[in-house]
Amino acid sequence: MMQNEPIDTNWLTDTLTDAQETLDKAIELLESDPRHAQGVLEHEIPALYAKLNYAVNTSYIGPNAVNILAHERLTAWPQGQAFKAFAVKEPVKKAKTTKSRARTAKQCCSAA
Repeated sequence: MMQNEPIDTNWLTDTLTDAQETLDKAIELLESDPRHAQGVLEHEIPALYAKLNYAVNTSYIGPNAVNILAHERLTAWPQGQAFKAFAVKEPVKKAKTTKSRARTAKQCCSAA
């Protein structure tokens, strides 16, 4: 990606609109019949991710990206992007609460 170049905002708008149409279709399918859920997960959601990745990967180059980037790079997860919101965090495990009395360390860990 050429991040020293300005973002082609018209192109980014067009590609995001395309992704939005895919998301709208997924929502319509689910609202029309919840039994479409598996198909939405298998078809519309991967297409949505590909279109969002395409929007990011081509945002600096614009429509000419199809002539510059390898096909795999067009829809691949955007490399070098600081998507901090997507950082995977381990879930915090909550301690189980019980109605019994709390044990002391001596009671808990003493040999039987």
